[in-house]
Formats: sequence, C-alpha cells, structure tokens
Amino acid sequence: SKIDCFAVEASVSFGVATKRDMLTDFHDVLRNAELAMYSKKRELRR
Repeated sequence: SKIDCFAVEASVSFGVATKRDMLTDFHDVLRNAELAMYSKKRELRR
C-alpha cells in the first residue's frame, strides 16, 4: 500500500485581557481579549 505525505501549516492566535474589578462583565473581558488578538494580527500583517 502507498501512503501520501503532505505538509499542513497551522497557526494559533490568542488574546489576553484581565478582569480588573468585580463589576466587569466576563463577556466584556472575552470581547476585549478577542479585540486584542485581532489588533495584534493586523499589526503583524503590515
């Protein structure tokens, strides 16, 4: 039998945000992390 081999390129991206007080909604923290991730990705593409 014959097995074909080929390369697969993969990448991982992540954003980081912190919850600074008890009043901050967790969804806002996740949104800020996502915004940070996409901002950095745009910056690196320039």
